[in-house]
Amino acid sequence: MHWLDRLSPTLQKALSRYARHWWFKSLVDARRRPGQALERVADGHALREALEEQYEKYYAKHHRPGMDGRVSTHVSTAALCLATYHCLAPYMPREALLELIRENVGGNQPIAKFLVKWTAFMSGYSTMQQRLRFMQMDRGESSGSGFESELVLDDHMSTLRWRTCLYETIFEAEEKREILGCCCCSADKFWFEGQSKWRAGLKGPGKAEGGRECLWFVINQR
Repeated sequence: MHWLDRLSPTLQKALSRYARHWWFKSLVDARRRPGQALERVADGHALREALEEQYEKYYAKHHRPGMDGRVSTHVSTAALCLATYHCLAPYMPREALLELIRENVGGNQPIAKFLVKWTAFMSGYSTMQQRLRFMQMDRGESSGSGFESELVLDDHMSTLRWRTCLYETIFEAEEKREILGCCCCSADKFWFEGQSKWRAGLKGPGKAEGGRECLWFVINQR
């Protein structure tokens, strides 16, 4: 969704609104899951209003003039994560809450993981390189985007190095760095890791684990 700003800004905005609607609805519906700590939240309408209020607050605080549509969607995702953490922290254990946020971001979807592994098995090294390109494009390339990266494509090994991260900046400003492990590079790991055909993944500790940068790599073993 992030990269749609170049193709159709109108469609991107519509999908962004739908994504927020789905996010809030999924949290309200989670109250009815057996064994969920959110069962204690009796008023679903009040929960949704609180989530929307906190989302608007965080989005307004961290969105900057001049940010393009692509970067704005990342600010929106960060605001959704922060609003969820703020509203649900009184009702859920920390790790359970982080896992719930991770699920909503989409970093733990079994069907998506299966499709990624299948396409990697059927694809060549150039396709894996293309995933690095798409990851860089997905973050935004405009000045002041909050993301600084370096992409190196080589016949033997290709790398994508993230030096700065907008999510890290936002979560550190709110003293909620632990949420970083729920999104951004942490949510994209399944696109690369667990592949038997290619050596690929995140080298060393990334920013979510306290590292100075996130370094993705793909090695051509053919």
